[in-house]
Amino acid sequence: MIMPLYQSYLLLALHDEKGSSQTMHLELGLATAIIAQLIYQKQIILDCAHKPTLSLEAHSDDPLIARSLDHLRQHQEPSRGWWAQFGETQSLKGWIASLAEMKTLKQDAVTLLCDANILQRRERSLLFVFSRTTFPERNPQPEQALLARLRDAIEGDHVLQDAEISILLALLKATGLMQPVFGDSAERRADRIDALIQDLPSGQAAQELIAAIEAALLVTVILPTVISTTQ
Repeated sequence: MIMPLYQSYLLLALHDEKGSSQTMHLELGLATAIIAQLIYQKQIILDCAHKPTLSLEAHSDDPLIARSLDHLRQHQEPSRGWWAQFGETQSLKGWIASLAEMKTLKQDAVTLLCDANILQRRERSLLFVFSRTTFPERNPQPEQALLARLRDAIEGDHVLQDAEISILLALLKATGLMQPVFGDSAERRADRIDALIQDLPSGQAAQELIAAIEAALLVTVILPTVISTTQ
């Protein structure tokens, strides 16, 4: 992978000029991208029941992934988090939900891309009272190169052996980013996109990640609302 998977996902999820997120589920997407990369690198091991465990040798030179590994090591211990009520603490979706709630996850991710001069930080005042920070692109070349690979994959009919493309497509699909990223091609090439997710060697893992992130959306977005209305 040319850059960490979560950075590739973040570049696609942010609007190039506005610098704002194009999905309501950015943190879940980032968390899933980190976990997907760790699975791909065999630093997270899934057993036959898809229960995740960290490899004893799991490590990373990337500061955000390293912090995520520390968080997941703690998450392997019995948890008193609200999601524990639903038996989710030791499942893949539980790990995604927990990592998505890690403090400053998005902030740390965008800071690393700002430090690399790929994004820039822009502060805007609203009504002279509130401020809003966005992260438009400073250097568009990394995203353009990534989009070229993605478009070549979905517009072609050749056999593709590219795990990163497969997982990115799965993430984009799960977090509602297909149309913002691909426009009309998302619907026109929907069968091809599904085939790329399903047919590659990483396709099974990608399908598991789609199911996990959809379940995580249920756990982190819908269930807390239901709980709050019944208390």
